[in-house]
Amino acid sequence: MHFHHFVRRIPDWRAAAISGSVAAVVLAFVVLMLVWATGGNVLGPLRMVAAIAFGDALFVSSSSFDFAMTLVAAVVHLTLSVCFALMLALVVAQFKFDSSVPMASVVGAIFGLLLYVFNFYVVTRAFPWFAYARGWVTSLLNVAFGVIAAITYLRLARQHAAAAER
Repeated sequence: MHFHHFVRRIPDWRAAAISGSVAAVVLAFVVLMLVWATGGNVLGPLRMVAAIAFGDALFVSSSSFDFAMTLVAAVVHLTLSVCFALMLALVVAQFKFDSSVPMASVVGAIFGLLLYVFNFYVVTRAFPWFAYARGWVTSLLNVAFGVIAAITYLRLARQHAAAAER
């Protein structure tokens, strides 16, 4: 039996950043497709994320497409996703949760669920408009983010380690 305990290991930061980017793009696509498929306004999630940088005054502005708002939303979403993936990689590396894809997946799912609680119950004190997005779909999307980031990190870190050995 293999026990997972703290070991000082440096994560593969490059793999972590890429895995956060991959998970961010996949999650953004799925969110926008879900909103579109249910007849919602696809600008809603973009405005919510962009408002982190612009403030809640963004919600009273025009409801038409705004390139600057979309760009800011993408940058904020990508930046946060990479930061979260860096944290996940630190946990995965330090506790040797990169021993298998199932182990990394479970850790990623738990991380995603904790991320959901943090983002939608703690961060809402500063950004209250995120409280409207609470629910099982959003929690599953955060779990999916964690799993995608963990598996992508695991595979990329292994590829980088194999390439370094050659």
